[in-house]
Amino acid sequence: MEAKDETLREKERLIAERDNQIVVLRGKGEAVVANRYIVETTAAHFEYAAGRNASSSHKGSKNFAFEHLLAKNGTKLTNDAKQTYDELVKRTKGRFDERSVCNELNDIYHEVSNDVHYPEWMKENLRSGIYAGSEGGPLGLALGVWVAKAQELQYIKYPVMLVHNRNIVAKIERGRVLDPNPEMT
Repeated sequence: MEAKDETLREKERLIAERDNQIVVLRGKGEAVVANRYIVETTAAHFEYAAGRNASSSHKGSKNFAFEHLLAKNGTKLTNDAKQTYDELVKRTKGRFDERSVCNELNDIYHEVSNDVHYPEWMKENLRSGIYAGSEGGPLGLALGVWVAKAQELQYIKYPVMLVHNRNIVAKIERGRVLDPNPEMT
């Protein structure tokens, strides 16, 4: 039975790797909003690294959030996540309290599943690349915190442009929040 589980985990890992290559290639030619993809991929890589089958993106995303992003029963951010959150708050026009970002992270898979797949801000002239974010509210900040940690753990190996209120507010690369490339704003 253990050999079967290992084979299944390897299959899931290879599928996630192939999907990653597809998204990265698409991002070279067009603007790709990858909110749900980023959450699902991170969950799969996290579960695989923990030696578990990635049978549920919802469960894997909760496991990742509670292992790396949330502290105190999900009402506070971990120190690393709080540092990223503080960086993102500086770059956004509105301030969202930590608790509201934690609420989004508590069930981020559900939140990105409800999100519009082709948001209104995608109609604007965005350069090619991979984007994450929201029209407003704490979901964009939650995604930024998520992306930074996923990159730090090398579950995501490409830069992500974070959009908040239709503005590119940051480039997240290798787990660091950076100024967006001036050519992309």
